[in-house]
Amino acid sequence: MMAVEYDPVPLAGGDRTGDRECAGGAHIDTTDWRAAPLPRGIVGEYEAARRGMSFGDACALVGLGVPWKTITIACPAPARITIGGDLYTPDPDGGRPACILPVCAVDPEIPELIEAGDHEYVVGYGPVVDLIAFAPTARHRWALRLGVATVLGVIPVQYYAEPVPVHRDVWGWLRAECRGIVLLTRDPREAGRILRQITAIEAEDEQHAAALRRLLRQPPPVYTTVSVRSRRRAAA
Repeated sequence: MMAVEYDPVPLAGGDRTGDRECAGGAHIDTTDWRAAPLPRGIVGEYEAARRGMSFGDACALVGLGVPWKTITIACPAPARITIGGDLYTPDPDGGRPACILPVCAVDPEIPELIEAGDHEYVVGYGPVVDLIAFAPTARHRWALRLGVATVLGVIPVQYYAEPVPVHRDVWGWLRAECRGIVLLTRDPREAGRILRQITAIEAEDEQHAAALRRLLRQPPPVYTTVSVRSRRRAAA
């Protein structure tokens, strides 16, 4: 199985069209978003949580190191959820506090694809394949709504691209202004296929880099020139 840093332990459809206002008063015109093959109720759950988001909620995220740019692009919204197995369900009356945001894909029919010409646009406005919940009290854990998403984030076209950050958790991705990806899949072979789309990977530390190299070696054997480097050394 995959290394522990990618174990999506639970914690805590349709299209997203119209004009969306995130905390802080930033308006985003989303009328040209593509429809996603999900029931509207799934996206409606997120929109209901987003509408309940206050400026104070946004400031709390900033206090946790999340930049305003991230809040504008991804707009994590506060919610209360209940866990069932590996998935979460909304529970506004008695659930535990968490944040939720949509997981958008380059192609909803092939959720493993992560390369796009305008990666920030896909992250913020792409077709929704799932929702993800997470909380500041459980930094390396998250839960999906449907269990469909395999990866959070989208990468630029890889011709002469800068190294792509691969984050251990959602918080690292948010703090990096939605740059890079977070592996959500539990399947190491699937994770390897996702990683092989990247020319050069930037891991969080040496231990993380070693875990990613193991995923790249998952069968079936594939020749790859993907390089993996760490941003910092592993803690002693």
